[in-house]
Order: sequence, then structure tokens, then C-alpha cells
Amino acid sequence: MDQLKVILTHVQKHHFWLLCVATMIAGMVGWFMARNSLSAAYTKNKADIVAKFTALQGILAIEHHPNSEWTKEIGKLTGKEREIVRNAWTAVYDEQKKHLEWPPELGEDFLNFVNKQPHTAEIREDLCRKYQDLIIKTEFPRLLEIVDAEAHNAKKASPEAVDRKRPGAAKAEEPQHEYKVVWDASSQQEVEKSLYFEQVPSSEQVRQAQEDIWAYRALLTIIRAMNEERYIASVRRISEISIGQRAAVQFQAGMTGEHVEHLKAVAPTAAEGPAPPALPPDGEAVVKPIDEGRYLDPEGKPLPPGEAASKQFKRMPIFLRLAIDQREINKLLVECANSSLPVEVRQLRIAATKSGGGTSVTRQPSSTTNRGTEQGPPTESESYEVPIELAGIIYIYNPPDAAKLGGQPAASSAGGQ
Repeated sequence: MDQLKVILTHVQKHHFWLLCVATMIAGMVGWFMARNSLSAAYTKNKADIVAKFTALQGILAIEHHPNSEWTKEIGKLTGKEREIVRNAWTAVYDEQKKHLEWPPELGEDFLNFVNKQPHTAEIREDLCRKYQDLIIKTEFPRLLEIVDAEAHNAKKASPEAVDRKRPGAAKAEEPQHEYKVVWDASSQQEVEKSLYFEQVPSSEQVRQAQEDIWAYRALLTIIRAMNEERYIASVRRISEISIGQRAAVQFQAGMTGEHVEHLKAVAPTAAEGPAPPALPPDGEAVVKPIDEGRYLDPEGKPLPPGEAASKQFKRMPIFLRLAIDQREINKLLVECANSSLPVEVRQLRIAATKSGGGTSVTRQPSSTTNRGTEQGPPTESESYEVPIELAGIIYIYNPPDAAKLGGQPAASSAGGQ
């Protein structure tokens, strides 16, 4: 207690100076706090003012400010641009529609239905049955005629049969037709299989099969254009021609950064056959949409089922493996671009070899040269012949629909698709 009294005595004696020091410290702390607060408020207010002035300068730079009249005029410009796009779409579709004809053998009733009804209309069952009966008989031979190729199942008379028919006095032999193109039997059978229906096809199957015919016809017409007015064809062999789901496999393989084929860890041998498909769960039947993997989006990826019909046009993958005179490859690319159904070439491999020990060689004997299996000195064209693989997209336009352009929905667009 005595020490505390001594301390209090000293404090009381020097309290003036102690109060002065405490007042100075409190004043300094208050000054610093006020200064920081004012500085932050100044910076914030200055930024707000600068932003307002900048916005005002942007408004001043606009020559015609938005108003009711401006909106009206922009609407007119938008309408004009929409009309330009609609006219262009209609012109392209009408031009392409000339080449999208249904076989005349189907009859007036069938043709009236598909040409006058909307392209989404359900085709009657009796008409689908008629399509099933006639399509394989009429359209596949026409595809062969386009490129002047012999059918894989063509009957050839044996020498003994020819001798039996020949009378005593031998008549002058009729010259055999020399086909311009050799179309491999396996590829022909794949195309023929796509046009054959064991049961009455649905309306969707009929329309898809006819779309396949149009696509095959366009691709084969490209090859015919390559060979026109040429004694020896530029394209002498078709090893493979695929569209839709079958072409999508080759197309997607080429979309990778490096097209390098790697050996699989486990690959079934020819004797074993392909691996069996995965079984669906018990009591469930997996029914895939008919157009699954058939069409592509703008990036070349598979389009979800059912979406292609809502687009301006359908993008269908295609794949060709040909033997061609390498000097005519540029012309092939030009013919693809000029096709009635335009073909966008995405991948081109020259001197490609078919995986799995195929028959991609630089020389292939064909009926064009009438050399049979004899291997004499190659002709000039044979010397330049190389196998190529071409993957791309074929474009098929849907009927014009103003609703897709922001206008009123189209009335019923009839169409041959």
C-alpha cells in the first residue's frame, strides 16, 4: 500500500504531462483513421464519376440513338435479310429437288402422295409394300448403269454352253461389252442389302432407303463424270462406297489428330468371327432409332437422333475407296463440289492401303483394258493409278421452313424427301 501511494503521488504531481502525451497519441490515431477513410471515399467517387463520363462519351459517339423509329427500321432490315436467306434456301432446295426423284415404277398413287404431302407425312402401308416389292428390282441396276459396272451376280455363259448354242456354221461372235468400272462384289452387296426389306418397311425406312439411293446416285454420278469422254476410265475400280452409319466409322477415325492404325490387344480371328454384341437387360429389348449415327453436326460429330429433320440441311458422312489415275485427283475434288448433292471432302488419303490385308494395289486388271488376269507391261494410265480413300459429308437440303428463320411457320411443304 505504501508503494502504491508513492506511485499515485508521482502521477498526481506529473499528471499534466501524462495527459498531454495521451492526447497527442489519440489525436494521431484519429487523424490516420480519418485520412484513410476520406482517401477511400475519394477514390470510389472519382471512379464512379469517370465511369459516368465514359458512358456519356459512348452515347455521344452514337449517331442515331435507339428509339421507336430505329427499332422499326432495324426490323425492316432484319426482314429483308431473312427474305434473302429464305430465297437462297428455296432456290438451292428447288434445284436439288430436280435430282431427288422417286422411281416412276412406284405408280401415280405413290408419286402423288410423296410429292404433294409434307416430307414428314406417314406413308400408307400399301404404298410401303409396293416400295418393298419394286425398289430392289429397279434402283440397284440403275446404280450400276451410272458407272457402267457389271453386277456381282451377273450370269456368265460357260464356253461349253456357248459351243452347244453355236450351229454348224460359226456365226460372227458378238463383241462382249467392256465395262468401264470394276465395282467390287462385296461393296455391291452392301449397297444391295440396304435396299432389301424382309418385311414391309415403315414409312421412315422407306424415306431413308430412298435418301440412300439419292446419295449413292450422286456419288456414282461423280465417278461417271470422271470417266466421261475417256477411252480408259480415270476411276477404274470402286473398292468401297459407304454412306450414313457405315461411313461414320471411317469418318470418325479420320477426325483424330493423327490417322495411325494401332493393333488391338485382342482381335477376333477370321475363324472366331466378330465378338458377340452385349446382351440387353432381362425383359428389355433395345431398339435403336433408325437415324442414330446417320447424320453429323457442323463439327463432324454424330447428331442426336431425330434432329436432322429440323435443320436447314442434313449432313451425311460418306466414304469412298477407289483406284484412280492420280493425275485426275484434282478433277475428282472439283466434281465433288459441283455434285447435285454437294460433297464436302474432309479427308483424302492417297496410296492408302486397306487395313486387314486388303487389295489396295497400284495396278488392278480390269475389263476396261481387256487384259484379264495377264500381267503384261502396264499402260500409261495404269502406271499412274493409285488407291485413294475419300471421306466427307454429303449435303441434302430439307424443305424451306420460315419458322427456322424467325418467321411464320411454313404451311405444309410438300417435298420429294
